[in-house]
Amino acid sequence: MANPKTIKRINKELYDLGRDPPLYCSAGPIGDDLFHWQATIIGPPDSPYSGGVFFLAIHFPTDYPFKPPKINFTTRIYHPNINSDGNIGLNILKDCWSPALTISRVLLSIHSFVINPDTDNPLVPEIAHVYKTDSTRYEATAHEWACKYADSTPWYQKYYNTVTKEINGTLCKEMVCNLLDNPGNSPCEKTYVSDKQIKDAIIIHLINYHDIFVNGYGKHKIFKKQQISGTNKHSEKEQEESWKSLTELMIENIDSANLLYTIMKFPTYWKSYSLAEKYEKIRLTQDELKKRDHSRN
Repeated sequence: MANPKTIKRINKELYDLGRDPPLYCSAGPIGDDLFHWQATIIGPPDSPYSGGVFFLAIHFPTDYPFKPPKINFTTRIYHPNINSDGNIGLNILKDCWSPALTISRVLLSIHSFVINPDTDNPLVPEIAHVYKTDSTRYEATAHEWACKYADSTPWYQKYYNTVTKEINGTLCKEMVCNLLDNPGNSPCEKTYVSDKQIKDAIIIHLINYHDIFVNGYGKHKIFKKQQISGTNKHSEKEQEESWKSLTELMIENIDSANLLYTIMKFPTYWKSYSLAEKYEKIRLTQDELKKRDHSRN
């Protein structure tokens, strides 16, 4: 039987959550069961999880708050400290629990933990390894899972309006670029009919025609305002000229776009390459892909 003090404490926390809800988090009982709650956490902005809605289950022990609640993700999430069962490797839910903690503070801690994992003490060592050795792959996979399981919006959709049209008697979805065409400041309105290849095509359009470069989850970079790896000792004017040249390089496929990202992302590896050599590497990548595709046809 539950301790009356435990019931009083849980009711107070429920009241406080309604009066002053934590940012990006919410929680409350499921039906009439005061000891079984459902919580939601919105993916932190400017992260691979941005916009995703992640659900968690909360179970209070009968001697709460002297023992921690059991909290686990019921929405799948790609994270070094959250395993496939939704268990969370957060110390305040285990050995570092204090009766002074509340569900509100715990949810805020989990929200922060999502983007600040403890890779030295992972629940999923394989994901921790990816986090440490290949951040681009980690971010892209985390965003992919957030879109698949947590209804996060793919980053590129913010640059496009989705329009449903009838084409040859079939309803089709069209993606229409909502950016301005810089030379005349008129709407771009470049249109793509949704299919399996649309993602690659609209990424390449953003790079080539709007100077927007994106990583795996959509943190955009404007070419002319960025530094190229290995050239940060050059003057600001030289930097701008380099970015202008890079902008004029037409990207033809997503593999080249990914290579372009690695050139900027990993300066140590690419520092021995001149700007011209970096361009040539991208061109060769595109030529090799053309030959491969030609040999398949």
